[in-house]
Amino acid sequence: MNELKKTNISIDFLTELHKKNRQTINTRKYLDKLREKNLNTFGNKCELCNETKNLEFHHINPSYLGRGRGSYNRYNEVRKNPELFKLLCKKCHDSI
Repeated sequence: MNELKKTNISIDFLTELHKKNRQTINTRKYLDKLREKNLNTFGNKCELCNETKNLEFHHINPSYLGRGRGSYNRYNEVRKNPELFKLLCKKCHDSI
C-alpha cells in the first residue's frame, strides 16, 4: 500500500511539472512574439551601424530603468514607451 501512495505522489508531481513546463513554453513563445514586435517597431537593425544580429534595447536615460524586472516588464516598457529606447547591436551597446 505504501508503494502505491508513493507512485501516486510521483504521478501527481510529474503531472504538475508537465503543466508548469507547458506554461513556461507558452510564456517563452509570448515573450518571443513581443520581442519580435518591438524589433519590428525599431526597424530590425542597429540605429548606429545597421547590424541586424545580436540586437538589444538600450535605455536612452539610464536613470529611468522602468518598473520591475524580467523580460515581460522590459518588453512591455519598450512597447509602451519606444521613445525611451534605442535598438543597438551588442557591439554598439557595449561601447556606450
